[in-house]
Amino acid sequence: CAVPNLTDVNVTIEEQKFSFKAMQKDKEYALEVPLACEIVVEESRWFGNDRAVSIVLAKKELVFWEKISTDAGLKRVVKPDLVNWIDEDDDG
Repeated sequence: CAVPNLTDVNVTIEEQKFSFKAMQKDKEYALEVPLACEIVVEESRWFGNDRAVSIVLAKKELVFWEKISTDAGLKRVVKPDLVNWIDEDDDG
């Protein structure tokens, strides 16, 4: 879901989770996502603008992830970007 006019966007990335916070006028949005597998924090990154935030996670082990998060309730708000997806068979 897109939320226009975001300000004060902050993303924190850790080995087992990432969290997101942002403001829209007087409303605060916050989300913490426990990850199904560990990531490499130094190789992971995020970027965003006033409308959307993208987070790129670097896997610690190059194995297939059945799911992104251990919290099934987050499926509707945390989605993979399949355009930029790198398959295990790719040389990317």
